[in-house]
Amino acid sequence: MKLTPYDETLYPIYDIDLTAPPEIRWKHVAEKESKNIGRLLDDVTKLCAHRVADFPLAIQPVVIALGKPAGTLAGWLVNMVAGMFGQEYVTEIRAIAKHSGQPLSHVMLGNLTYDFCQMAGIVGLCCSSYSCNVAEVPTLVRNMDWVWPRSTGRHTRLIRFYRGPEHYLSVSVLGCVGVLSAMCPGKWAVTMNQAPTAGSSTGLFQWPVLQRLRNVCDQMGSFRQVVAGLQEYQTIFRATSSEGPRVGIVSGSMSVGLDRPFPRLQEDPTP
Repeated sequence: MKLTPYDETLYPIYDIDLTAPPEIRWKHVAEKESKNIGRLLDDVTKLCAHRVADFPLAIQPVVIALGKPAGTLAGWLVNMVAGMFGQEYVTEIRAIAKHSGQPLSHVMLGNLTYDFCQMAGIVGLCCSSYSCNVAEVPTLVRNMDWVWPRSTGRHTRLIRFYRGPEHYLSVSVLGCVGVLSAMCPGKWAVTMNQAPTAGSSTGLFQWPVLQRLRNVCDQMGSFRQVVAGLQEYQTIFRATSSEGPRVGIVSGSMSVGLDRPFPRLQEDPTP
């Protein structure tokens, strides 16, 4: 697949003001991209319905209910799951649904797809990442071959989260409030990399992985503060061995690979 610089795609970089009320932060994005959000969520719900048997038995009723556009059970599940990961993010998700004209249950399913696929051990979703120096500048490289659904790439945009003069850039999927890969200028770059699920467990009453990463990035702290924040998180998907989702972070001459629940800190020998 040919790589194209983002500015040549003519896609915008959307600004999200973290000091604004959460119910209006995504309003301009949801309204402008409403058709694309709808197309992506339609692909997500159809694929989840087709592959529902691949999910753990305990998760299947949740996937089925969230795949429906309305209904008492779907609404109850949205409230139950949403309440686990921070009221601001819940409000953001509800606002995206409202301003894009999409069912809240579908938007919630889109925001939980990463975790549900990880639980199911669905193959073909792994990505590669590595850190290196390019022209003496520390660089985090991420190759994403996510195919759940295949239209994900067409519906990916750059988001600039800012608070006053500080900001970080996130490579984000439309309709999703979490962070998968992000860069805070002069401080750090971070990415989540899906991996096999051997030796894992699930806890539906914990935070989704990408919202938890967003929570850490929103602080826009130092490299070591980001590492400390990620070492402490509790998420829906919990790895009990080295074969779980990995977080890669680089900054200056330092690089980090975090394997939950036992992070490892290594110094990059390249100055």
